[in-house]
Amino acid sequence: MDTQLNGVPPGTETPTPAGRVAGEEPGGVELLHFAQTLCASANHAELQKRFTAGFGRLFDLPMWGLYTLDPWTGRPQCVASMGVSDSFLARYERGGRELNWLQEHLDATGRPAYNMALMSMEEWLENPLYTKLKYLHDIRHEVQAPVVNRDGVIGTLHCGTNDPRRGFTPYEVRLTEALGRVTGTVIEGIDSRAGLARERDQ
Repeated sequence: MDTQLNGVPPGTETPTPAGRVAGEEPGGVELLHFAQTLCASANHAELQKRFTAGFGRLFDLPMWGLYTLDPWTGRPQCVASMGVSDSFLARYERGGRELNWLQEHLDATGRPAYNMALMSMEEWLENPLYTKLKYLHDIRHEVQAPVVNRDGVIGTLHCGTNDPRRGFTPYEVRLTEALGRVTGTVIEGIDSRAGLARERDQ
């Protein structure tokens, strides 16, 4: 299998960007504004709402998801998604997680995983992750980026499109990585403030 990290499959041209990233320097100002909005979140529920409301200003994507876990209990902490059905999410929980080799790549490297940087479209359409799960929404291009803070990888940001002609540029892959780190840092702050509040109340 030919591979090329954070780029385009060998032998193909640079893909058309999957999402709309506005501004003279794509995503820079928008990422800063989004980060400021997320940092104002008082708790996980507010973070989820702010993330859902503002994500589209960075990426115009038909499908995305944010899934984070409490590093101590393993319970879902912040879950938000757009463009995917309840049946898709349920199937992922029932067995899709075991098929998710993109997550395994992410966990092993600590870096974003882009399916089309790791295999060809033909290989993707024959891969069990697609044939048993992603086919439900015909997800052709997908980036999974780690949500990271001092506790390590605490979740994943998923970005996807069903248009085979619209891929993710290396810059967009790096942007998802930056957004995952911002989100992880915000969660760390929320948890730290909550811990201090509990100590104060005891």
